[in-house]
Amino acid sequence: MKEEILQHLSEQAGRPLRIRELSRRLQVPEEDYPALRASLRELVREGRIVHIRGNRYAAAERFDMVTGIVSATRHDYLFVEPEGGDEDIFVGPNATKGALHGDRVQVKVIAHREKGLEGRVERILRHANESLVGYLMRDRTGWYAVPEDPKIKPHILVDPASVTEAEEDDLVVVRIERWGNEFRSPWGKVTEVLGDAEDPEVQTAALIRRAGLAEDFPPEVEAEAERVGEEPLSAVIAARLDLRQKTVITIDPADAKDFDDAISIERHDDGWTVGVHIADVSHYVRPDSALDTEAWQRGTSVYLVGRVVPMLPEALSNEACSLRPDEDSLTFSCFVRLDAQGRPLKTELADTVIHSQARLAYEHAQAVIERGGATPEVKDRVVVADLLEMAKVAELLTRRRMDRGTIDFDLPEPIIELDAAGNPVRLHHRPRLASHRLIEEFMILANEAVARWGEEKGLPFVYRIHDAPDPERIAEFREFVASLGFGLKKAPQTTPAMLSRLLDQVEGTPVEALVNKVMLRHLRQAVYSVDNRGHFGLASRAYCHFTSPIRRYPDLITHRLLRRYRDQVPAGPELDRLEGWLRATAEQSSLRERAAMEAERESIKLKQIAFMEEHLGDVYPGYISGVTHFGLFVELEELLVDGLIHISELGDDYYVYEEKGYRLVGERTGRVFRLGDRITVQVLKVDRASRQVDFVLPPPEETDEAEEATKTRGRRKKPKKKKGR
Repeated sequence: MKEEILQHLSEQAGRPLRIRELSRRLQVPEEDYPALRASLRELVREGRIVHIRGNRYAAAERFDMVTGIVSATRHDYLFVEPEGGDEDIFVGPNATKGALHGDRVQVKVIAHREKGLEGRVERILRHANESLVGYLMRDRTGWYAVPEDPKIKPHILVDPASVTEAEEDDLVVVRIERWGNEFRSPWGKVTEVLGDAEDPEVQTAALIRRAGLAEDFPPEVEAEAERVGEEPLSAVIAARLDLRQKTVITIDPADAKDFDDAISIERHDDGWTVGVHIADVSHYVRPDSALDTEAWQRGTSVYLVGRVVPMLPEALSNEACSLRPDEDSLTFSCFVRLDAQGRPLKTELADTVIHSQARLAYEHAQAVIERGGATPEVKDRVVVADLLEMAKVAELLTRRRMDRGTIDFDLPEPIIELDAAGNPVRLHHRPRLASHRLIEEFMILANEAVARWGEEKGLPFVYRIHDAPDPERIAEFREFVASLGFGLKKAPQTTPAMLSRLLDQVEGTPVEALVNKVMLRHLRQAVYSVDNRGHFGLASRAYCHFTSPIRRYPDLITHRLLRRYRDQVPAGPELDRLEGWLRATAEQSSLRERAAMEAERESIKLKQIAFMEEHLGDVYPGYISGVTHFGLFVELEELLVDGLIHISELGDDYYVYEEKGYRLVGERTGRVFRLGDRITVQVLKVDRASRQVDFVLPPPEETDEAEEATKTRGRRKKPKKKKGR
């Protein structure tokens, strides 16, 4: 009913309607009138329609109303990111209604300015968190908390009666009892004292609370996981396709504990059959169970530095569901028949049981691929032969994806090593290996095959979509790459292939990492949706998530839908209810994924800041990743840490900011600092509260030493990507 109401108000009603008028137009029976009222209230709460004077209802878009998520920048600006993926809307300081970073709001567009849209928050639909983490402080007026998240600016007034065990400067959790607005601070009560803000464990606990993550599972969820995980498999196995005699392997990080995907290959005279075998989580997590409800709310596992907040209890994620070697495991398998050129010909899905013959780390698999044969860690001849065949097929699949225009980002993944107390002792980044590529290609192959299967059925499905970028954002990006000496073709519509060709141009140049990072920032964020609009970045007409149900709820739903549609196709009201539930699930999963990504990035940032606090005065090579009127942003090459050289620290001259050229130019010396330039910096200051690292230019002799050290480290040259063009 909600979708029918929304469609009528958006497309057919020429004016706002009263409820009785809407009821007549939609021919709602009298007995369904309460359901109509309830649907209208829910649509108003969701921000999709508005309730205006005269007790009338209208589609929000007809009043220039947009629903989105508030995003705060480090410079205290607020923007609303529309849920439809349209252009961000700037919100001035007197038009926020007290909305904070992460809140879901309804905003009215009030101006179209040269630099973009400007809006006013009309309603806060949902606060991101009911509690906030902050540093407990006191002044002559009483207690207050300074939010630990630098993106949340207003201080929280604290009920003095709730301050019992806490001390000044402690990190505390404050439950908000009264939200603020532009003119009044929020007010709340201390509900938890986390402790000393300098303690790494306290910092991680604060991050978990701030992200709204639940570390512990409710007792009933843990009990259910234990019970279903201990159920005997013998009766289930008999009804499945038995693959226990087939060579099936897993390839994962060396420190992985949950293994949710395994792979196999079969060679034919005219091609191959690739098998992707995924942990059958849907066998253990049944609809409407306590486990399912908890997994829906969490949406995803969250991987913080040194700690995982899982979607499922360990009794399932690390034990019953995990595809551990030398054990029988229940799986849902996708078999894709490929021809000799790597083109998919046929897809088959099956309930299976496997017995993983080998658990390989990426490094072990890489050694086999590089040697072309057995290694001390991988000696089994069949495993080695299959692994080499898989690598050959993965290379074919990569070429085919590159030919169709997939955007292949090459961004380094930061690795942070911790000591026993949780303090960072080493920062570096993981190289992208051929073994990583192998798993990526097989997972993409399966995800696309399953999405095509769902699309062909014409039934409600959860897709992973990535919309085409906003033309204005692409125009900005085109100017940016032009300032670096590279071209991006102007066209009525930007295609993935155009952006892919640009990445080919910059590959191997000093600005490669910068262009990759900036391009990613100018694309839309991928989300889950029941409306298949394709995946722009992968240049794919249909894509879904099927391969990681231990850690992602949409993958679990995909497994359920595949079985449901295979066994019995729902129809009528049942199908409508299913589609409505899937829409809500896609939205929830997208929100939880976004929260997880922010928490993971913040976790990395916290450890980077802690590391840099111990390295004040040290000198590092980097490159200029941003140029503004107030200075230079620099990213350190090896450590992947961002910092700022303030313009006041460039003391040898007065520097002028040239916006079009993305550069600072010295008035007297003519010295130029350009975007992408290599530069050596010295760590001047670290501010944990603002997550800011300040750099300066070191004395010349220290610059020479840093450059020499970089040369003697013997950094491995990255292999060229093999293209199919």
